[in-house]
Parts: sequence; C-alpha cells; structure tokens
Amino acid sequence: MINMKRILFICSLLICSSITKAETSALETFDANLYGWLEFVKNDGSAIIKDGVMKLEGKVDLSSFFTPSSNIITSCYAPINPRENFIYKCDAIAKRINDAGYFGLIFDYMDDYNYSVFFIGKGDKNAEVIYNRVVDGELVGMRSADLKLKQKRKAEFHFEIRALHDKVVFNCNEMQVMEIRYCPIRCSGIGFCVRGKQSVDFDNVVFIQ
Repeated sequence: MINMKRILFICSLLICSSITKAETSALETFDANLYGWLEFVKNDGSAIIKDGVMKLEGKVDLSSFFTPSSNIITSCYAPINPRENFIYKCDAIAKRINDAGYFGLIFDYMDDYNYSVFFIGKGDKNAEVIYNRVVDGELVGMRSADLKLKQKRKAEFHFEIRALHDKVVFNCNEMQVMEIRYCPIRCSGIGFCVRGKQSVDFDNVVFIQ
C-alpha cells in the first residue's frame, strides 16, 4: 500500500470523526500491531503482518466447505462495546476467487469454537457470501447470497459490517449483500479467516462507535 493512499485514508477518517463528534473511531493500518493481532506460521498456513498489511495464507486442499479444521484465523479484541451499535470496516485483496478456498471477516469472536463469520468464495454464477454462526464448535446458523465481482484475480474488496441492535448488515464494495436479524453480539473479538487454499491481504481496519 503506497504512503500517499494511506495519508489520504487517514485524513478522510479524521474528517468523518470531526463531523460526527458523538462517534469514536479507531484505525489499524498494520504499520504496527496496535491491537495484538495473532501472528503465526504453520505447515497448513500463516497469518503475518508484512509490508503494512495483514497477510493470511491457507495451504490445505479444501475437500468441502464444511471443513473448519482447515481454518486459518487471526483475531484481536476491538476497542468497542459489543452491546452497543458499531461499524467494522476493512479493505482486502484476494489472490484469486475460485473453488480452492474461501476467506472471511469474523465478528463476535470468543475463540475458535464460538464466532460469526461472513465468508467470500466462488459461487454458481459469479461469487457468493456465506454467513456462519458457530457455537461450541457446531454450526447453528447459515445463510448465503450471490455476490457480483468485476474481476476474480487480485480481487479488491471494501467490506463493512454494521451491528445495529440485534441486527447485522454486511456490505461489500458499497453494496448491501446480506442482513442477519436476531444476531446478538456478545464479544468484541473480531478477525480474519481463510479456509482452504487462498491468499488474502487485509488493511485499513476501522472501528466506529
């Protein structure tokens, strides 16, 4: 990510903060590890901060989407109150959208067995978003929706998760993709995930409350 782009991004965030003084904002650009993101390198994948981005890579063949053992997860605790409304934004660049793997944004993360996630992967038509809610290691909620992409190689994304009371809205590239109702959030843990063979760079994480 070039420095000028980062400067403009920070300036726009400051302007938005000054306009909406009732809100507080926090920014993670991965020039450092401000919020204690988990970093690791293993045989099946890695999550490391390098060159100003969080890089996630999964190396395990995906025999089925329902193979959570292949998850590569990094997480942190956001400076938000999960019982109040909040917005969680980030940018991402995926190496390629295909059948080999998925990647996703995690929220309400307590541990690897209790969380909610919006996955992005190849769909029947173009691409798709899959919502999963996991409790005690069991899948207790799932929904899917189509997602139209202009390109599948080095695909760029701007994601936004809005938590509004017991409702969660997922936006991708300025378009609403999915709305989940009756989705109470218990924890401020958020993160990123790769399932199967996929490589994604995440950057410009913003928390607004």
